[in-house]
Amino acid sequence: MFMISATLTSVESTGMSTNSSTQDDTSSLFQTIPPERVGIDGQYDYNGLANRVKQELEQQFSFEELQYLTVRQRGTVIMLLGKLSSPQMLQQIRRISMGVSGATDVESNGISILPQSGYRPSAQATYA
Repeated sequence: MFMISATLTSVESTGMSTNSSTQDDTSSLFQTIPPERVGIDGQYDYNGLANRVKQELEQQFSFEELQYLTVRQRGTVIMLLGKLSSPQMLQQIRRISMGVSGATDVESNGISILPQSGYRPSAQATYA
């Protein structure tokens, strides 16, 4: 008991703090937001990366081009789901997504490409 008491007295007399360095390390750790969690406004956002990717895509494409696209994230990975009009559009979206800070990969397994311009009627037959 005397030994512990003497050690604490020694620490107190030298001005050393037993908790301050641990508290400083912990507080600085929690003051930094991981890049994938930074929101559009710079604040913490659990889906920040996905939201920033959506914002970039909305600046590059029209609503009609993106209306069937869903953007999600799993950590630093962007997941694309839905339907797009062409493989070229998918490549552009992948490139834009990878350019957003915090993105390390883009998964597009959930994307299907829509047929070009829908239904086209065949030539009509004439009846005599």
